[in-house]
Amino acid sequence: MLSLTANDEIKIIEGVHRSTLQQETLPAALSHAEQKLECKLFVIEFDRFEHHTGRYCCPEKAAQLIDFLTGIKAEGNTSALTFLLRTASANYPYCKAKLLSQWPEGAGMLDRVCQHSNPNDIANWPGFITPLIRDNSRCVLFGCLFPNIAISDADPAAVAPVFSRLSKALLVALNVHDKIAQFPPQQDMLGFLFQSPGQLSFILDRDFRLVQPSMRDVPLETIGHLFDCRADRIVPRVRDIEAALIAVSDELANAARQNKSGACRPTEPHSIFVENDHRALSHVVVRGVSRKPTTVGPSQDHILIVVRDQRPPSKQVVSLLNSRFGLSSREAELAYHLSITGSMQDTLTRLEITRNTAKTHLRRIFEKTNCQSQLALSRLVHELGQLF
Repeated sequence: MLSLTANDEIKIIEGVHRSTLQQETLPAALSHAEQKLECKLFVIEFDRFEHHTGRYCCPEKAAQLIDFLTGIKAEGNTSALTFLLRTASANYPYCKAKLLSQWPEGAGMLDRVCQHSNPNDIANWPGFITPLIRDNSRCVLFGCLFPNIAISDADPAAVAPVFSRLSKALLVALNVHDKIAQFPPQQDMLGFLFQSPGQLSFILDRDFRLVQPSMRDVPLETIGHLFDCRADRIVPRVRDIEAALIAVSDELANAARQNKSGACRPTEPHSIFVENDHRALSHVVVRGVSRKPTTVGPSQDHILIVVRDQRPPSKQVVSLLNSRFGLSSREAELAYHLSITGSMQDTLTRLEITRNTAKTHLRRIFEKTNCQSQLALSRLVHELGQLF
């Protein structure tokens, strides 16, 4: 039902993640996903009155799924659409065929489409639907349907993991879009902050006072080799970082004098690489944003510091190696640990196996993943880690 390489899935997820900051790229990211998955994606937002807003999906396309779900009646004259909007568990991947089978009318339709397949009828398209977001103001449904596959030939188990990962990425993107929209005066700085999800970020004013997060939330054990925290200030312990902060502060002062429009003017990023006591690198990025005073508020000059540390890929990569490449549990464990440590001896010790056993596992790993070397395997494991 689904012929998708791991690299294709990575590119799909990366496209959705990029749209987190660049909202205008979301349609292109979803279109790319449709092409690679050979499916139809539906992102349909309803307001609190359960009317389609047209925000993410054009009315013509949305009407296909809305009319279909509305036509499946349940007890009390409600519909499958009502169930998804009001009752269904959020972020749970509902298999369309199983969803239909819950009600007599849907079960009858399911029997008919299994016997007489019509690829032009949405009733024939297998796939998944989930309530992605549900709160007091709106509900967003996300559906992934496959027009080229008959329901009788569908393999939901092969699609569910991909659908769940795509749903998770889309949920993050839509939530960030809303958060940015709620704080227009801080939109530009929030944009830079959200550009580095999962990484350590600080916002300072031009005097290096901490604006966000609060001082009690600063993880000193993580950044102790880079900064000291004194009162409400971040004090760099590395000369290159101090020089970058001073340079960005000066650039902000110049930008404030030249910026007459009130628009956001980001400075060029300054990159510094610092080695800690364990010989692991930290990448520190320092940049600023200058905005002239507006009717919304006074001048907003801030410095953003982002700290990126070397981190191993998620342990969930092990299960993905098992399901996507057919590696046994021991082969997947070996591929993961060898890729993050780079040391065969450390891997042997951790897994408590002999070198001959490891060589046998590694030969099978190379065959199943089509990797020709340990370096290629490590690159694959780290690319898969980007999905989580």
